[in-house]
Amino acid sequence: MKEPIRTSITKFSMSLLLSLCSIAIMAQENILNDPAKQLNQLQQKQAREKLYLHTDRSSYVAGDQVWFNAYLVNATSHALIIPQTIAYVELIDQQKEIVLKRYVKVTNGVGAGNFKIPFDQPKGEYVIRAYTRHMQNFDLEYFFTKKIKVLTIKDAQTSQAANGLAEDTKNEKSPTAVKSPKAKFSLDMQFFPEGGQMLDHLANQVAFKAIDHTGKGVEVQGKIVDNQGKELTHFSSVKFGMGKFVFIPRPQQSYTAMITYKGKKYAFTLPKSKNIGHKMQVTSTNEYIQVMSQVSNGYSLEQSSVVAHVRGKVIGKHTYQQTTPGFVWQIPKKDLPSGIIHITLFDANKVPQCERLVFVENPTDLRKVAITSKDTRFAHRKKAVFDLELKDVAGNPVQGHASLAIVRTDLEASQAKKMNIQNYMWLKSDLKGYIENPAYYFDKENKNRHEVMDLLMMTQGWRRFKWNDMPQLVLRPLKYEREGGFTIKGRLYKRYVENKVISGKVQFTSQQNIQLAGEANTDKNGMFVLKNIPIEDTSNLVFRGIRLIKKKRKNKIKEKKTNIFVKLEGVNVFPSAVPNNYFANASPAIINQDALLDRTHKINRINAIHGLEPEVMLLKVKSKRSAKTVYKVHMNAAKTVDFTKLDASTLNSSLTIFDVLQGRVPQLRVQGTFPSQRVTIRGECPMILLDDTPIDIRCLSFMPVSKIAYVDVLSTAQTFIYGSRGSNGVLAVYTKKRAGIVEESYINGAVVNMFHPGYSKAREFYVPKYDVEKISKDQLDYRRILYWQPNITLDKNGKAQVSFFTSDESASYRIEVEGMSQKGKIMLGTYEFEVK
Repeated sequence: MKEPIRTSITKFSMSLLLSLCSIAIMAQENILNDPAKQLNQLQQKQAREKLYLHTDRSSYVAGDQVWFNAYLVNATSHALIIPQTIAYVELIDQQKEIVLKRYVKVTNGVGAGNFKIPFDQPKGEYVIRAYTRHMQNFDLEYFFTKKIKVLTIKDAQTSQAANGLAEDTKNEKSPTAVKSPKAKFSLDMQFFPEGGQMLDHLANQVAFKAIDHTGKGVEVQGKIVDNQGKELTHFSSVKFGMGKFVFIPRPQQSYTAMITYKGKKYAFTLPKSKNIGHKMQVTSTNEYIQVMSQVSNGYSLEQSSVVAHVRGKVIGKHTYQQTTPGFVWQIPKKDLPSGIIHITLFDANKVPQCERLVFVENPTDLRKVAITSKDTRFAHRKKAVFDLELKDVAGNPVQGHASLAIVRTDLEASQAKKMNIQNYMWLKSDLKGYIENPAYYFDKENKNRHEVMDLLMMTQGWRRFKWNDMPQLVLRPLKYEREGGFTIKGRLYKRYVENKVISGKVQFTSQQNIQLAGEANTDKNGMFVLKNIPIEDTSNLVFRGIRLIKKKRKNKIKEKKTNIFVKLEGVNVFPSAVPNNYFANASPAIINQDALLDRTHKINRINAIHGLEPEVMLLKVKSKRSAKTVYKVHMNAAKTVDFTKLDASTLNSSLTIFDVLQGRVPQLRVQGTFPSQRVTIRGECPMILLDDTPIDIRCLSFMPVSKIAYVDVLSTAQTFIYGSRGSNGVLAVYTKKRAGIVEESYINGAVVNMFHPGYSKAREFYVPKYDVEKISKDQLDYRRILYWQPNITLDKNGKAQVSFFTSDESASYRIEVEGMSQKGKIMLGTYEFEVK
């Protein structure tokens, strides 16, 4: 009897399906057993990111603006990432607390921003941290970090007093210097056999690093002795406590490094050598990287392989077919990208045995921006014009994006001696842990920089992943998606019954922008997610929950808007941990602290500000107003109404901030009803500040009272620093966490309001236009930085032009340009000039 056709087709389909599954499983196993293929798949799946911030300076005074430009690139190719996303920029203090956070829109790989260091921040070292949501899928040690130094206004006043320039302070008490307890010195030394292990009877190259109790390198010298005390070789460090030596270990022997440092003797035990195993030695010439692989006697390299990659991209693979115990593989350097080359030796079973890092610096990857001008000396308040041009090694124009800072040469270290986009992208961003002075390895004035770089490669490992973790990394799903805008989550549940979830949808709209609206359906758990919301500025978002009920008879969906609660949750998914090593890195050097403080003191004696709080501060020479009066507003907030001291019943019964202020502040009147309330001081509408940022008064109507720390109401006598905008008084509101997103709604109901800061608006760096503006000569023009321009686009001809007016300050200045070409090439340029 013939088998039914349908049964035959079914059997054939099942057979085909099983065959396809077998092929897929075999392909997956093939990938997981091939390290090179694993890397390629990981790159395709994860496409990691790097973020770099070009800041205007490295040293500041509390109250200064920090100007920055973000560059977001593919972590492998360094090409700018085109899709729009959000960069989170934070200022972290020495207590590892986040002082402030900014949400920067990054478009076509770049995004400009700024933040003001609060006046009340103590002096010390701070860290600027920046990352994207996608970067949170990986180790947070690969977030961008930069250490800055912050002084205070008191430092400026003390500096002026020392120079006889301060106001009369004879009635004030001088601060007493407190000496920090001297830390107990300790010396530590680590040894790193090349490739990872030492083999008996073979010449082994061993790198070392000696550090003190602060983690900084210590220059040492000493000798290696065996367990009988016989001296085998001498050694000495080259730089940053790093050096190397070569010796041949013997079986069953132990070895010790003997060091005398500052009159004290130290002894450190070397790693144990092995009788059998693999060994790898790498040397770098002008043309090649030579990889010599060896095994112990009685073993062969047959079917062993070497894989080389740069930032996860495989650049070479070689499988040994010979049965000899040693072989040399050469990798041509001509077409290698700049960065860290990671070389791994695998045995015949694909188990990693040896690793070695080598740094390659390809001159074609660095684009020098040519900066030219007709003059190298400019008069005060004169227009300065500079032309920028970028070409490749063949002379062809290069397009790209750049940012420019103009700093005083006596206040800021040169570009080659501090963190810049070159040493960050090529080195610091790919090495985990502390690197002492990354700029040293790229400064051509350092003749031994290549030797020191190779020592760094031998003593510090590339650890974006470990080979043993590769199968899990390839298969692991990512926790965070890339963001095209803000994400808000929450859930719907039955009124007063949180465990009773509701199927429905949530709609939202902005009261500031009616075009900003959207909706999302809930899942089976009542959860909803609103993604990629383009909140361009501070907004009050209104969320409305709707229950969807399906009518069985009519097969229709009915919407119900009662007995529903909307709860917003999980809005903040930021990293809470701040690693200790953030503050282990070397502090930025203030090359002329007195000059910095002297200029700050002059700038701080203000009686007028141009436009929208520009960085140009105008000082009337004849004014005798004390600088202390100007800054009392910020340094010692009066806390007209301290919300933290009000009882809970008062706060819970107040719908808005205005309900709390009504009747508590003389001369302040609240008019109208929610949500259209308005405030007047002595009959005039005051300027509204939220954490020192001007905002529309309507934003305060929807801000949760629980988020407010205190409110200052400033009279006209205290607000002259705000210019004409503060002429009617100032209402300054300070939150418990400056500009933080509300983690969850405190109002549960079918309609919920949420105050959202949106993207942080980048202010425009203001410079007076002396050819059109009428500014009196008795108003001196002082600037914390002469000029800042984050938005420079080099056109199809590789050209751009910048112009600005100089100030009244006579000094030597340096233009510093950093950027990225569209194809991921580093851009750097400098130019020096004078203003007299």
